[in-house]
Amino acid sequence: MISQKLKDEKLNVIRARILKHINELLTFLDNPIVEPTNNRVERQLRPNVIMRKITFGNGSQTGVRNHTIEQCCFTVRS
Repeated sequence: MISQKLKDEKLNVIRARILKHINELLTFLDNPIVEPTNNRVERQLRPNVIMRKITFGNGSQTGVRNHTIEQCCFTVRS
């Protein structure tokens, strides 16, 4: 099925990307260390995203730098 060309060109683009990266996409099947999803990482990032949202983002390069340093410190600490 995935080897057949489709009528919708957008689907053909997606199909081509899947075929190009099929080995990387299925690495978790061969390597038990690799997780099948990125849910754990997404959960780790979530507090950082929420903090950035409630503090109205990073409006300047100084704000970006300060936020990055704070998050690095919190990550190392936990």
